[in-house]
Amino acid sequence: MAHIGYLWPPVRGRDAARRNIAPCGSDASVLNRTNFPLSHGVLALLIQGNSSNTQVSISYKENPTSNDDFTMLIELGQIKDVDQGYRCYPIPDPPREIKDGTVASLQAKYQTQSGRDETKTFYACADIRYISTSKFDTQAPCFNVTVGDFITPNRSSTAQPGSHPTVKSDIAGGSGTGLTRGEVAGIAIGVLVGVILIVLSYIGYLRYQQRRGNQPHKLPVRNTNWDGVGNIVSAN
Repeated sequence: MAHIGYLWPPVRGRDAARRNIAPCGSDASVLNRTNFPLSHGVLALLIQGNSSNTQVSISYKENPTSNDDFTMLIELGQIKDVDQGYRCYPIPDPPREIKDGTVASLQAKYQTQSGRDETKTFYACADIRYISTSKFDTQAPCFNVTVGDFITPNRSSTAQPGSHPTVKSDIAGGSGTGLTRGEVAGIAIGVLVGVILIVLSYIGYLRYQQRRGNQPHKLPVRNTNWDGVGNIVSAN
């Protein structure tokens, strides 16, 4: 069955048997909060299969316990119905009264079909603490990979200082390429590992050449016997 989770901010602990229990798919209380910028924030979702009617809401309560504690943040239809992969979405800035240190919880609510074609609603939450954007120094793992769609990071997939992202800047998935589920993730990892190995090999080669160039050139020493008039008698 398809499910959605948070790649960033980290998801609150989830219970597989309670994923369809509102509001957070878990009976776990808030334990850890992730620092989140007051402006230009992004949300990275891990989509583990086909999902639909996905929406993101927010609660400014210490420990929200029902859907009524949440306010819509990203409405239905603004998050595309996508296949398996990773997706990044810009988050609207909070109201002016939300200051440095304010706590909040993000809720992802989505629907998926069970094996009997029964539509069920599932939930996932991530707990955050807003901090001043100038203090925020964490690089969110924001990149988009879906089946049939491999998009490298660019300005539209990450929030940039000086620009005000909106949820409409979401990158839509590309057309299918015939790859099976999970193959795109393998391709992405393979490409990344390959690039890293090439770079490391090149750096190692440059260091070897540098060390070799710093070594003094040594002439071979041979034992040579001379006669009395300057002729070589024998050389070893």
